[in-house]
Amino acid sequence: MSLSKSKVYYVIAISLGTLTACGGGSSESNDSGTQAPEPDLVALDTLPSISATENDSETIDISWTPDEEAELNISQESSPELGLTLEGTSLTITLPEVTNDVSTEFTIELIQDGETIDSQTVSVNIDNNPRQLYAQGYNDYRLAEGVATETDSWRLENIGIYAETITQDGEPQTVCYPTPEDCRESYAFYEGNADYVRGDFNDDGHTDVAVSIVYFPHTLPRDITEHPARVMIFENNGDGTMKLNNSIIADYENIHRFSAYRVKSADFNGDGVPDIIASSLYQVFDEWNEERAEHERAPELPLLLLSNGEGQLVDASNQLNLDMSGADDASAYSIGHNMSVGDINNDGHPDIYTGLSVLLNDGNGVFTDKTDDYFTANEQWSQPFASALGDMNDDGRTDLAMFDYRQVFPDPVDIHRNQLLISTSGGASLTMVNQPTIIPFPEEYWGADNSHTNYAIMGDLTEDCPGDELVIAQTRLDPYYDGRVLRMFALDEQENLIELTDRLENNDLRLGSEHYGYVSGEGSLHLMDFDKDGTLDIVDVTQGGSRCESENKCQQELAVFLNQGDGTFVYNPITNIPSITEYSFEGYNFEDNDLPNLGTSYPVDLGHSDGFSLLSRVGTVNPDLLKEGDEEQMIWYIMNRKQNGL
Repeated sequence: MSLSKSKVYYVIAISLGTLTACGGGSSESNDSGTQAPEPDLVALDTLPSISATENDSETIDISWTPDEEAELNISQESSPELGLTLEGTSLTITLPEVTNDVSTEFTIELIQDGETIDSQTVSVNIDNNPRQLYAQGYNDYRLAEGVATETDSWRLENIGIYAETITQDGEPQTVCYPTPEDCRESYAFYEGNADYVRGDFNDDGHTDVAVSIVYFPHTLPRDITEHPARVMIFENNGDGTMKLNNSIIADYENIHRFSAYRVKSADFNGDGVPDIIASSLYQVFDEWNEERAEHERAPELPLLLLSNGEGQLVDASNQLNLDMSGADDASAYSIGHNMSVGDINNDGHPDIYTGLSVLLNDGNGVFTDKTDDYFTANEQWSQPFASALGDMNDDGRTDLAMFDYRQVFPDPVDIHRNQLLISTSGGASLTMVNQPTIIPFPEEYWGADNSHTNYAIMGDLTEDCPGDELVIAQTRLDPYYDGRVLRMFALDEQENLIELTDRLENNDLRLGSEHYGYVSGEGSLHLMDFDKDGTLDIVDVTQGGSRCESENKCQQELAVFLNQGDGTFVYNPITNIPSITEYSFEGYNFEDNDLPNLGTSYPVDLGHSDGFSLLSRVGTVNPDLLKEGDEEQMIWYIMNRKQNGL
C-alpha cells in the first residue's frame, strides 16, 4: 500500500426497515385551532474518532434520532485504504499496515428517499507498530540514524536473532585457492552459511528453518570445538515471528563438524516428522602438503538428525553405516560437495546419494551402502559436484542427474562429464545390472574448461512436458565463481532431452561483473510457491556478497524466478525493501542510498497471504578488508512481509 495513492471510494448501503420511534403521543385529534408541530429532523448520533495500532480492528455502532427507515452510505476518499465492513448498524474498521503514524478519515451518510439528510466524517489515527526491531537480548550493533527499517511492503525485525563475532587474532595464514598457484596471505576468517531446508522439525504444526553453518576459508584448519560447522534451527512461533532454538537438536552443543555443507530434509525414519541430513566437504589438518599447496584433509562423516517423537532431532549419523577409512576407491566415503535425497531403489523410502555413495534406507532411518551395485568403483565412477533425483520421464521410477565430475581416483575413467541416468525397469532400476539409459547433457554455459555446475534440483514445473523438470546452476572458473546462470531441461514424450532455458526470463542479468554486476556462483536452488499464487517458483540463494553499484548493476543474493503459469519464469530483483549493508551500522560511515541491497536470504513462511518472508544476514565488515585485530560480526534478522489484512 502507498500513502500517496489516489482517491478511494466505497459505498455500503443498508435498508433498516421500519424502526420503532422512541416515545409516543396521544391518539386524539388536535383542536382545530392548533397547528401540528414540525417533525423532528432525522440526524446521526455523534460518532467517536478512532485511534488504534496498524492491523487492529475497531467496531462502532451507528444510530440516528428519531428512529426511521433510512439507508447508510460509507465512503473513503483519503488514503491509506481502510477495511470497512457493515453488518446491520455495526461498522468494523480494519486498519492497514503503515510505515509511519498516519491519519485518514471516512464519511458516513444517512439517506432517505435517495437524498442525504445527514453525514459525519470520522477521523482515524493509525499508529505504526515497528514490532521488535532488535532481538531480545541483542545489544551489540545498532543501525545508524537515518537507516530505513521498513517500507510499504517489508519490515526489518529481530535484528540479532542470531549473531556470531570473530576477532582476527594472530598471524595471517597462507591460502591457496582455487588452484595451488593462487596463494595469498590472509587474516580473513569468518562464519558463513551454505544451505537451508524447511520443515516442522519440532512437530508443533509450524514450518521451521534449518541452516547449515560453515567457516571460510574452508581450506584452513581450525578448532572445531570453538568454531564448529553445524546445523541451526530457527523455530516458527506461529504468530508471524521466529526465534533461534537449537534445543530442538538434542545435545546440540556436543555435535561438531568441520564442514557441514549441503543439507536436505525427508522423513527418513517414517514417523511423519521431517529429519535432516547434512553433507560434509571434508576435515582439514595442520599438516601442509607441498605438492598440492594445501593442508592435509580427509573425509568427514555426514550429519544425520532423526526425530525422536518428542519434538527433538537426535544425532543418528552412525546409522549411515559409511566406510570412513579414506580408502582410495569407491568403497569409502569421500568429499561431500553434493547431496541428493530421493527413492533411489523405488521401495517407498527416501534414500541418500552423496555424490560418491548410494545409501539405501530400510524405512527406519538405518542405511546400507550399496554404491558397488550402482557403480563399479574405478571403472565407472568419479566425483560429481552436483546431482538431483526425480522422475523426469513420468514412469513412476526415480532418475538421477549428475554434473561436473571431478576425478578422485588414480586412473582416468571414460565417463560423460554431465549425464542423466533414466530408469528402464522397476525396483533398483538405476543399478548397473539393469542398464539404465544414459543421456549426456550439452556443454556447460561457459564451456567445459571454464564452468562449474554448482547445484541441481528436480520438480514438476511445467504442464507441457512429462514428469519433472531439471534446473541447474552453472558458474565460471575465470573469473572464479563470478556469475551464475540457471538452465532448465526436460524430457519429451519420446524421452529426448530438451533444453527449456529460454523460458527463464532475465536470466542474463546474472552473468557477472562484466555485465550487470557481480553475482556469486556459490549457492543453492529451491522450489516453492514464493508468492503464494498456487504455482511453484524457482528460488536461487547465493553466498558471496551483494553488489549494488548502480541501478543497472545491482545484484542481490536472492533471485526468485516467478512462475507465470504458462511455462515461463521471470526474474526481477526484489524492490521496495529496507536495505542494510555493512555500512548501515553506527560508526561505519553510513550514507543513505535507495539501492535494494540484499544479502543471503532464505525464504520462510510466516503466514502472510502475499508470500514468503525472508531470514537474512549481513556482516559488519567486508571479509576482504579484514586485518589483525578487526572484529567481524555476522548478524541475522527477519525481513518480514507487511500484511495489510484487508
